[in-house]
Parts: sequence; structure tokens; C-alpha cells
Amino acid sequence: MRVDLLKEGYCHKTSLGDINYNSYIRFILDTNIFTISFDTFFKEGFYPHVGITAQCGIAIHYRFIGEKIWYPVDLLRYWGEELKVDLSSFIPADVKYEIYIAGPIIGGFQSFYINLGDKNKIYDVEIDNSRNILMLGGPITFGLGLTSAGDSLLHMIERKYTCNVFQFSSEKNNFIKEIKTFLQRTHSKLGFFDYVIIELDQARQNQICAADIIEIINYFRNYHSRIIIWNCCPKKNNYNLQEIVDYYIDCSEVFGESFEDIYTLSRNYVNDSARYYIFKKIEKVIDYASYRNYK
Repeated sequence: MRVDLLKEGYCHKTSLGDINYNSYIRFILDTNIFTISFDTFFKEGFYPHVGITAQCGIAIHYRFIGEKIWYPVDLLRYWGEELKVDLSSFIPADVKYEIYIAGPIIGGFQSFYINLGDKNKIYDVEIDNSRNILMLGGPITFGLGLTSAGDSLLHMIERKYTCNVFQFSSEKNNFIKEIKTFLQRTHSKLGFFDYVIIELDQARQNQICAADIIEIINYFRNYHSRIIIWNCCPKKNNYNLQEIVDYYIDCSEVFGESFEDIYTLSRNYVNDSARYYIFKKIEKVIDYASYRNYK
């Protein structure tokens, strides 16, 4: 049985920009062997700090139903032939499990097909529509420095919470201006988000954007969104935002002497490990805020 995953609605769009980057495909299967064929589009350009599959390929993860841990399967780039995915060494036959396929960070899916046995089925994943998360940011949120698209902040948050996660990010150094322009253009269409996660600064940013940042924060405060600001570059710009946001996360230690050999590619870019470190800090804040709201 051949299933067109895009046509059947298994592809989730996350980008709020003009181009549909960072899509993902998520579903449940009852077979541990299948084949896939797909085609992607991607932005032409020079991206030496981005892995080839993060540019134009896919990252596949799986987990057992009801479990929290996701396991990486493979990073793939399509060359025009069907690709076999064999999980028989990890998953018993006829056991249902969940698959998550992250698309390229600077591209998206043009087509995606999966071939199953005649007796096998594909099932929907139930999305938590009660929680909506918006991510705004620059090169780190965008994904510059990634080896695997699956390790982007967006995909880690989506896998963790199985909710609606959307993103607007810019690869440009002075990305705060881009975010402000985006909000001015689309504010009437955005609606409410439970959490707004904003990347504050970037090592090569050469504009002091305090007024723009405050304007962005106040926009979402009007909607009563919980605002999480995070920053991982050395403290060169003191915006003093702790009093007007709900949560402020300082991740600047990733560029410190104790961690820079683990988390950075250069003085400007962080790697996959740094994003996991940042994600764990964001996760802790969301879990704490959710607990307080439940109480």
C-alpha cells in the first residue's frame, strides 16, 4: 500500500514566514519495515555551518506509544530511489510505534510517499490543541549550525509536547527588526499563543534593539501570553527585561570557557548539543509554568 503523506494530511507546517520551512511529518505505524520516497525543495545559498541533511534532507526519530524517549533512526537525503527503513532490530513485529520525520530547515517537502504491507495501517497522532507555542528568533532558532534538522529547538519542543508549535525566525544577524516587521504585517492573523519563546540576541548583532524588543513583548502581553526570553550570546547588550517578561533564561554559558569546546562551532554559531542544552532549560520553564497554571 502506497500512501501520499502530504495529500493525506500527515505533514505539519510550522513556519509563519513567506516560505514553508521546518515542516515535519508525524504518524503511528504497525510495521517495523517500510520504504519511503520523497522530494524536497531548499533555499540555494552558501551554508557552511549547516549539515547537508539539515539543508535538504530529513531526520527520522521513533518512540514507543506512551513513552517519553525518542530514538534517532537515520539522516537521509533522497537520491531518486526508494529508501528502506528497517527497524526490526529495535521494534517487534505488529507493535505500534510513533514516527517523527523532520524536514530541512531551509526547505520543505514537495512530495513524500510511504509504502506499507497490504495488511499494515498508518494512524494519526493526537495533537494537544489546548496548547499553542510560538517561537521567534534569529540564526540559532533558525537552525544555523545544525547537523540534523531533528535537533532544532522547534522539533525538540514539538516532540516533547505534541502540541501546535509555530516559528518565525531569520538567519540575519539583526533579526529583531525582522520579527517586528513580521508582526506589523501579520498581527491581525496571528491569534493567541499560550507561550511565546523569543531568542533575544545574537553574537554578530550590531544594532541595539531595546525599543523594538519591548514593543514585541508588549504586543504579546496584550494577548496574555506567557513570554519566555532566552539569550545565549555573551552579555554585551543589557536589555533589563526581567521585570516585563514572565521568564528570562540565561544560556550565555554555552560561549563560556568551560563549555565553548562542547557547544560552539565558532564565536558566532552553536551546535546540536547546545540546542539540546537550551531546550532543556526551556522545557524546565514550560513544565514549571504549566504546573503553576494547573495549580
